[in-house]
This record gives sequence, structure tokens and C-alpha cells, in this order.
Amino acid sequence: MATSNFPVALLALALAAGCLFGAWQKLREGRVGWRWSTRISVRKGRNPHGFWLSVGANIAIAAALFVLAVYLLLSR
Repeated sequence: MATSNFPVALLALALAAGCLFGAWQKLREGRVGWRWSTRISVRKGRNPHGFWLSVGANIAIAAALFVLAVYLLLSR
């Protein structure tokens, strides 16, 4: 009995879209997490690395999920 990979690929694409939306939202707002944490780190002269790390992680996870979805759709 053969099973279809389409529902799993569709779920992977939906998760990838969610990750990309999260990255876009973080870039649009210019902050991640609580407002006071980034304000304190900027005020003290530190660069908030967590912002770029979070945006990069969202994009990397979205890319991996997209590759997984393409692989599942092409491996029929």
C-alpha cells in the first residue's frame, strides 16, 4: 500500500511560510523578544546579536523545510 507524500509536503510548506512570515515580522519591527531587552542592550552599547540570530534561524529553517517539501514532492 503506497502512501502519498503530498500532505507531509504541504505541512512542510506551511511551516516554511510561517517561518518566513516570522522573519519578515522581526525585520519589520526591528526587534525580537521583549521590547525592554533590546532597548537595554542598545542603550548599553551592545549589539543585540539575538535579533540577527533569530532572523537567520527562521530563514534557515524555512529553507530546510522548503527543500524537504520539494524532495518529498519529487520522490513519488
